[in-house]
Amino acid sequence: IGTEALTLARPTPPRPAWATQFIFPWNVSGALLYMGDGHAAMGDGEVAGTAIEVPLRARLQVNVIKGQKINWPRFENDDAIMTVGAYRPLDDCLRIAFTELGRLDSPGLWPLRT
Repeated sequence: IGTEALTLARPTPPRPAWATQFIFPWNVSGALLYMGDGHAAMGDGEVAGTAIEVPLRARLQVNVIKGQKINWPRFENDDAIMTVGAYRPLDDCLRIAFTELGRLDSPGLWPLRT
């Protein structure tokens, strides 16, 4: 029996940060954009529904890109490309997010990327 504590490396998931491009599907003509509450921290990506909510101050630039179709939101910054699967149950969230990651190689799905 060892006396040293065993520590497991837990990878830190990528998180949206300054200068992140958020790409949302726009499925309804005349739809509006709403920005929700800010989170100072979330427990495991808020899967458990827990977060420390804080006031949010942001600078936004909105561009409408016509002729492109995506099914779920995507995010990109200098460090990572992220997809979202927001659904219940959790298995469907994972399926959606991984499916969207697999589509990143499809031409025309990252019109803002340089």
